[in-house]
Amino acid sequence: MENKSKQLAIVLAVTAIIVSVLVAVKFSAKQQQMGSLAPTPAGTQNKAQDKATMMLEEGQAVSLKLQAKGLKINAMAVRLVLNYTGSLDFKFKDEDSKKEGVQVKTSANLLGKGWVYPINKITIDDKNKTAVLELAVVNLDPAGYVGQNEDLLATIEYTSAKGEVPSFKFDPAQTKLIAKSGEEISLDLLE
Repeated sequence: MENKSKQLAIVLAVTAIIVSVLVAVKFSAKQQQMGSLAPTPAGTQNKAQDKATMMLEEGQAVSLKLQAKGLKINAMAVRLVLNYTGSLDFKFKDEDSKKEGVQVKTSANLLGKGWVYPINKITIDDKNKTAVLELAVVNLDPAGYVGQNEDLLATIEYTSAKGEVPSFKFDPAQTKLIAKSGEEISLDLLE
């Protein structure tokens, strides 16, 4: 009975975080339509022309990185898609076998700075020939997070029988960066 209570509490907490991210995205869209730019707490302001950069670096592992360029960040949603033909040649390393699905390696550096990853999952759909990574990342620090340098968000570790590198692509409609003020930050996506 205690396990069911814990599971219910976890499901409710994750649902609350997802709803918070969705509300923040909706609020930011409304703010942009009104042309309003809300100032961030330290008197700085994220301007519409300010852009952050999210990038993928491929090698023995695929690294997902963010260059926030001094912007105050509260949340991120990332969706990466890998399309394939035939059978999937990659086996993705599961960083947490206790959780359902395949979990990618999260950034110990960001975890130490108040970030949590309520959604972290690779879903493989053999029927549609896709592998999809979904991440939701939220900063719990009331002051928010100001990224000055390039930050590692996650690492996708894999093995390939053919020695190939998976070619993930960003889903721009589902990849968002939310400022502490609630507005959506413009984002360059580099693959």
